[in-house]
Amino acid sequence: MVQVQLQDVLEGLDLPERPKTSIEEYIRYYQPDVGSKPGHDQYMCVHPNGVSCLGVTKQHPLVKAGRELKAKGSEDAQIKIDFGELEHLKSGTGKKKVGDKWIYKGHKICTVTVGTEEFDIVSMARKAKLMGCNDRVRQDPWRIVDRPQGEGHLVTLFLLNVGDLANESSLISPEAYAEKREVDVGELGLAG
Repeated sequence: MVQVQLQDVLEGLDLPERPKTSIEEYIRYYQPDVGSKPGHDQYMCVHPNGVSCLGVTKQHPLVKAGRELKAKGSEDAQIKIDFGELEHLKSGTGKKKVGDKWIYKGHKICTVTVGTEEFDIVSMARKAKLMGCNDRVRQDPWRIVDRPQGEGHLVTLFLLNVGDLANESSLISPEAYAEKREVDVGELGLAG
């Protein structure tokens, strides 16, 4: 019987230095000008298992308006979020936690009021099962402004046929989005 040393076997394999983290498993897609509204850009982080989060980018007018309002230090610097018909749904974990609410491209997700301005946020996902609204955003709507591409995401969705997303002409890669909006691709990270 031949004994093989584990180290000898591992040296012959082309393994990464470390395994990917769960965040690195997500593929990011961007859609500029959602609903044909200039600057109303959204992102979607999609895990290979279909679990995804959807939110607005740092370049969205809602985020810009919130940051301007915050910079003024106004006492009426308020931001409110109304999930409308989705309000009664609770956030959950796992693919099957929340009921049978399907969202289609163009479906209204919420209305966000920043000071006196209102922004309707519609879905960029073609068809997805709603898993839940972000409870952190419900409790502290300023997360949308402070960390839009992280803790400030709006909803968690379950997408069917994740592999087909690469063929969607309206969705672009982080690099293509950064080039279109003339920003550094490093600014598009999940950390917000």
